[in-house]
Amino acid sequence: MNNWEQVFYSNISTYIGLINKTLSTKFPLTKLGQYIKLKGGYAFKSSEYKTTGIPVIRISDFQNEKIVLDNVKYYQEDDNLKKYELYEGDIIIAMTGGTIGKLAIVQSGLGKLYLNQRVGKFEVINNDDFIQEYVYWIARGVESKVKELAWGGAQPNVSSKQIENMEFSLPDKETQKNVIIFLNDLKNNSMSKSQYFDKECEENIINLQNSGSYVKRLNEEIQTQETLLNKLRQSILQEAIEGKLTADWRAAHPDVEPASVLLEKIRTEKERLVKEKKIRKQKPLPPIEEGEVPFEIPENWEWCRLGAICYVIAGNNFKSEDFNKKNGVRTIKISNAGVNELVETDDFLPYGFDNKYSEYLVKENDLIIALTRPYIAKGLKVSKCNLKYHNSLLNQRVASIKNIYNINNEYLYLYMKSDFVLHGYKNKFEKANLQPNLKMSDITELNFPLPPLQEQKEIVKKIENLFSLCDAIEAQIDQSKTNSESLMQAVLREAFEG
Repeated sequence: MNNWEQVFYSNISTYIGLINKTLSTKFPLTKLGQYIKLKGGYAFKSSEYKTTGIPVIRISDFQNEKIVLDNVKYYQEDDNLKKYELYEGDIIIAMTGGTIGKLAIVQSGLGKLYLNQRVGKFEVINNDDFIQEYVYWIARGVESKVKELAWGGAQPNVSSKQIENMEFSLPDKETQKNVIIFLNDLKNNSMSKSQYFDKECEENIINLQNSGSYVKRLNEEIQTQETLLNKLRQSILQEAIEGKLTADWRAAHPDVEPASVLLEKIRTEKERLVKEKKIRKQKPLPPIEEGEVPFEIPENWEWCRLGAICYVIAGNNFKSEDFNKKNGVRTIKISNAGVNELVETDDFLPYGFDNKYSEYLVKENDLIIALTRPYIAKGLKVSKCNLKYHNSLLNQRVASIKNIYNINNEYLYLYMKSDFVLHGYKNKFEKANLQPNLKMSDITELNFPLPPLQEQKEIVKKIENLFSLCDAIEAQIDQSKTNSESLMQAVLREAFEG
């Protein structure tokens, strides 16, 4: 389906609405039920389905306006169910669920079919009143009204009576024929007449179609720009963690203390903290084998495990009955984990728990990482702990990455947001066909390219400068989105109010 047709089918309910409004000046609006009934299907019992027999058409069995029998259920043939049979050319509509309002036209060659409950069939009372295709276009007009009506309530449901109470004009067959020709010519972008049924209405609709096509192309271009901008940000991060972003800086600062010295200082500091019982002693980390090194880094950098430079701890399994929503010690749960910053919620544990469970206290700038949930598809949920959550207690299914020796926290955070890390986790779970649940070793054994401390600051500064340019581009893209939406709304207002 090309761009033009996509716009046509996206806007068809609007076009039908305009046509209906225009025709109502000559042919009074009448309740649909006076000339078309909506017949519901039969409540088949799933326990009585067969492996062969007559296909039962459920909402899941039609898509893209066609019946699809791939996963259909069968029922034993029964003469008492004759009134629920479907025939070639019948138009059916979903009357419940997330796809409420979707249509299908029964195609030829399917044989006998039964209609299931919560699927309605458009049944013309007097065929002499209609050209058959015109019923389809009426159904198209019903489709959007059904969605608006159904989603206004708590559950997406609509009744046959509600549909039959919708008002439409019933024009004579000559007008029906001209409307059908107009809509098909518009769909095919091949207008063959200067006027079909009403010149002003037709011009309004053609204007809408042209504007919609333009806006769709504009939105596709905006989407392309967003994709390219995201790739640019990731490219900047990748250049940064490979040391390419600061190559000139290193050349100008050849005497900077190498990362190997920094790594030894961190090891000494961790030993001191363990000895003083301020942190737990963690399991020895496996050495990085030669085949594990994913890319080259500068000579004065070091590959190490994330757990070698940070203290990583999983949250405690606090009892659910201890939580309240009023006051106490603020808690970080998995529901707080966001993509960038913590999502603010109010969950508290009793006062005194911060002393009793002090090892689980989270400090400002600690990185919070979600251990469960499907975070892989849209990006790992790594959040910065903000001031509001300073000295909060860490709950289960969330881990904290603590900086224990002056590693630049922003560099650490940006590394965790890089495609290298995100895709690494994604590939790991996809290849093993596993649910996206992180173990502590998945975090502590993550390979980390450690630059000298001074260079970390320079990397962050360069990223911030480049990202500020990206932010300016993003603002322009957002403005283009706003302009695109405003343009379409203005065209719609003009079409309906003109």
